[in-house]
Amino acid sequence: MTTVSAFLESLRRCGKLADIDVVFASFIGRNAHGSPALTLLAALVSNESSMHDGTALPAERIWTKDALRDHLKKIASEQGVADRADPAGPPADAALDTFVDGLQDWPPAPDAFPRLFREIAPGAASPAADGLAAAAAAAPLVLSDGLLYLGRMYQDETFLRNYLFSHVGTNTGAAGPVDLSSVTSFELGTEQAAAVAAAVNSRFLVISGGPGTGKTTIVSVILALRAESPDEIVMCAPTGKAQVRMKEALNKQLKNLRVRTGEIAKIQSFTIHRLLSWQNGTFRYNAGNRLPYKLFIVDECSMIDLELMASLLKAVRDDASVILLGDQNQLSSVEPGSVFGDICGFLRARHPGCLAELTVSRRFREGGEIWTLKNAINAGLADAAWDHLKHNGNRNVLHTPLPGRDRLEAFLRARFGGTWLGADGQPYHLEETIDQAWARFDSFRILTPVNKGLFGADNLNAIARSILGFAAKDERRTHPDAGQRPHVPGETILIRENSHTLNVFNGDVGILWYADSDGMPMKRTDALDCRSPRLLVFFPDFTASGHSWRGLPPETLPDHAPAYAFTIHKSQGSDYSKVLMFLPSAGGAHSALLTREIVYTGLTRTKESIVISVAEDVFKGAVARSIDRVSGLRNLRDTPPEA
Repeated sequence: MTTVSAFLESLRRCGKLADIDVVFASFIGRNAHGSPALTLLAALVSNESSMHDGTALPAERIWTKDALRDHLKKIASEQGVADRADPAGPPADAALDTFVDGLQDWPPAPDAFPRLFREIAPGAASPAADGLAAAAAAAPLVLSDGLLYLGRMYQDETFLRNYLFSHVGTNTGAAGPVDLSSVTSFELGTEQAAAVAAAVNSRFLVISGGPGTGKTTIVSVILALRAESPDEIVMCAPTGKAQVRMKEALNKQLKNLRVRTGEIAKIQSFTIHRLLSWQNGTFRYNAGNRLPYKLFIVDECSMIDLELMASLLKAVRDDASVILLGDQNQLSSVEPGSVFGDICGFLRARHPGCLAELTVSRRFREGGEIWTLKNAINAGLADAAWDHLKHNGNRNVLHTPLPGRDRLEAFLRARFGGTWLGADGQPYHLEETIDQAWARFDSFRILTPVNKGLFGADNLNAIARSILGFAAKDERRTHPDAGQRPHVPGETILIRENSHTLNVFNGDVGILWYADSDGMPMKRTDALDCRSPRLLVFFPDFTASGHSWRGLPPETLPDHAPAYAFTIHKSQGSDYSKVLMFLPSAGGAHSALLTREIVYTGLTRTKESIVISVAEDVFKGAVARSIDRVSGLRNLRDTPPEA
């Protein structure tokens, strides 16, 4: 008889379980007198979070031995961690059957080890909001309302559930008429005007819309109409890149406002981690030490996971207002949960007046090619989406099959034409000024779901650098990771690690260029007249007064990579005139990544045109497959609030 420890280790070795799953299960087992059933349960609940991004595991999937057997076979058949290749492979079906048949005391009883596994009835003994009571209320494993949770996930979900029930639908005061023409010269659409009216007196509002639907425009008008002073308002986002772009976009809207432009320009923006002040593994601001602001504007909320959303709202004072912005059709957070989508679902069912869903896009013309394709993708209409992509002879949306390995470089070179390569073959980095070079570079990007493999960002970046003259073919072949630090003027880099000291953040893109004695960009011909021109990596800055450059020495930068190709996840919050998107075969490690959300997110990064390189079965499979993250928050729309 295989022990549970040996069984779990066999799944870990072939990548079917994450390391944390086995470590957590071992901890539970040691404290449960070696109970095989509770040890296995701990591993499976942890695995739902670590490798499937859910916040809970439905008990019905494993609560009988037949269901458990099917669930284990499903785990064994899935593609695991890509860099593990145990020659023995996962346990065979016969071995799984034998293991399950010999398992004693399944399912484990919650009252057998109450310090480790507790059943909590919906609406009873939920964690309090102060954090200390929450820690005492939930065990490491919790069963509630048919869902199996890690204790911390249960605590965060319950806090968020109670927060929504107690805050949504409350107002700051009596709503009065809104005279939009007195505050902005911009003509708002019907949806936008309704969102502004809802936000003026609301304590909790969600604004969901895709690119070009006017979320930032709405925020600028809301800020002009709200009563809070600049030092009582804060803007934040989950990443440094999103935080900076939010502030930049708002500054660009100030020219349309007729009131409070100076005050709004003073409003500060932060990453959520910096706002909450992450110190020594915890947040300084929390339920016991609230932030002082009266109005919170939170952007790119689809990227916020359950734990971070709960941490943020715990630090919001009870009389403060919260406005969440995002695109519910976009990719969910990298970490577990689909909080923004769950909140939108709750509001749509219970408080529709607190949800502004923007559907009219000024970027994508109604009835146009991108508009039609994105709507088919969002609806999961795989055949219709494929027909539109493949057969309509579109100018703005073009399909190509995936090129073979021997044709990939020529394929990329052809796609660079008109952007990174001019009609005469001149690369963008030979332009005279940094502004000219940047304009050509930033008009185009290569997107992919993955970093590794033939169509991964690493390989595509290496080929792009070779085509553009930054690296020789031999260098790319023998040292595919060479050139991570830029050394040729015009090379671009993507920051992969936050540096608050340097004010650069994960997702920021910069360009290596010639600098004068004051650290400002020089013309290329002037720099070449110098014996040893200084080189800095310049990052674009956007203020209310316009565009500027900020230069940093390359050797001071945090971890970074070439910026010609990156993952679709990394592209969130950005847009480009032209996009080339690769969607590699859904087999292997890519299968879990290819969903309609990733196709939609990649498609909507373009402002003008996109080339999608994909096989028919892969595209249809991705559009038909939606991200399915288990969450107790989905039940919010049907559950009454606790007393």
